[in-house]
Amino acid sequence: MAEFWDLIVRSNTFNFIVLLVILAIIYQKLNISSAIEKMKTEIAQFIENSKKEREVSEKHLTDTKKSVEHLDEEIKETLEKSKVLAQNVFDEIQSMAQKSVEKIEANVDKIIDNETRKINTKLSQTTAGSAVDLATARLKEMFEKNPELHEKHINDAIETLDRIKL
Repeated sequence: MAEFWDLIVRSNTFNFIVLLVILAIIYQKLNISSAIEKMKTEIAQFIENSKKEREVSEKHLTDTKKSVEHLDEEIKETLEKSKVLAQNVFDEIQSMAQKSVEKIEANVDKIIDNETRKINTKLSQTTAGSAVDLATARLKEMFEKNPELHEKHINDAIETLDRIKL
């Protein structure tokens, strides 16, 4: 019997059967079928999610292509609008600057006119004052040289006052 047992143990078929039994026991113990099933489910879920993400990405790509489709025209239109707006702003600023210059020039003219009037008034006052002083000095000199003339003027002034009726 020992020879028979030796023959069986050395046989490849026996070894293969023992290996299968051991694998079957491990398969049952580790519950490999449920792990394989779980992996199948996870892979199927991953594939499904990938398909959904691809659809979303393709829709996003289509939307982006549509939005970019007329981008050159929109840029040109925006640039044209910007040029028109810039020209309008430039014209408005230039107009306001011109009006400001005109106001300043008008104010300068008014200030010059006012200063001229002030100078003329001061000059007239100074001239009138000098004329009165000169006339007073001449009258005093005349009255000192000719005292009768002084009395004559006093009498003429009294007569003029008498003629005025109150």
